[in-house]
Amino acid sequence: MKPANTHITGKDEPMVRDQSWRKTIAALLRALAYLLMCAFALAWPARAPATDASASAAVEILNGPSPGELALRAHGTVELAPELIVEEQRDDGSFERVPDLDGGMMRLAASCGKRPGTCVTIDERGLRPEPWSGLSCSSQCNGNFDRNYPLSGRFRFVVVSCDGRTRFEGPVFELPRPTHTVLAFAVLKCTELG
Repeated sequence: MKPANTHITGKDEPMVRDQSWRKTIAALLRALAYLLMCAFALAWPARAPATDASASAAVEILNGPSPGELALRAHGTVELAPELIVEEQRDDGSFERVPDLDGGMMRLAASCGKRPGTCVTIDERGLRPEPWSGLSCSSQCNGNFDRNYPLSGRFRFVVVSCDGRTRFEGPVFELPRPTHTVLAFAVLKCTELG
């Protein structure tokens, strides 16, 4: 009678020796893979980060004398995405983007007749974009709508580097509650006005 640990081919060579060789190789490969992962993980923080023009230049967002006015100043030269973002401060202190301002088209434009390209270059000379009116639809350059409503609360301006990696947040400013009556139908989104 043949031993229980033989190949099906009928050879008298035990299968245990064949399996132990495969197990040894598999264990060595797993250990090697683990060591390589550890080496990469340990070496990763030691590598120098990729140079980003936005990271080396700081952008300062300054509030103007009236709520909604702003100026940008860079220490160095930086390329920014053309969008001007407005965020509202919530009761818990966090910030949330205000949607649909100016029909979704608030930009870093020095005048409404000049729309910026895909990136806006800012340096020490700075930029004074068209101010935010504080209105929902006619926020910056979008003309007048009959369904505008004034916003109130605590806000800040935000700009983003052209590559999308760096955010620059401005200081908080306050828009006071309007003293006139706001019509109830004015809560429609500006993008629905066609």
